[in-house]
Amino acid sequence: MSKYPTIRQGIGSLTPQLWGRIMKMLQSYESTYPRDERQPQIPPAGATRFLAKITDNSLISANRYKYAWSEVECDDTTFATLSGGRSGTVAVDYALNTIESGNDTDVVGPSIDISGDSDYPAGFDMQAVGEQGEEPVVIMHKISDVDGNSAFFFSCSNAHDGACP
Repeated sequence: MSKYPTIRQGIGSLTPQLWGRIMKMLQSYESTYPRDERQPQIPPAGATRFLAKITDNSLISANRYKYAWSEVECDDTTFATLSGGRSGTVAVDYALNTIESGNDTDVVGPSIDISGDSDYPAGFDMQAVGEQGEEPVVIMHKISDVDGNSAFFFSCSNAHDGACP
């Protein structure tokens, strides 16, 4: 079967002639702009998704963390660690929170100004995901590049906590 199929009978405005023109445009586009295997894709090539609970964290830099995690399964309405499932520590196969990727000492994701110039409450700080020990469950993404290197990512907004003045 050809990569660019033909039709013999049309449907309404979609005539065999129009279909042929569409397939020629597609063929022309694909031959002029071949897909670069290193370009990001949605979902990325080599990506897998699974449920994981966040079990620990380690500070990387201002308001950015590495996270330890364990794969979980859903049993009716509860989550349990998957026997023989995947896991990562803060040293090996750790996960990164994509929401934290641009965090610094003044602004944290998603767009919260925590600098002294804002209305952010004095005595409050952004918390690492799971900082209070609740081990939240997230959708974990394992993404492999073309060289077979893997990394783990999730997206979860951080809590903010502290002492009220």
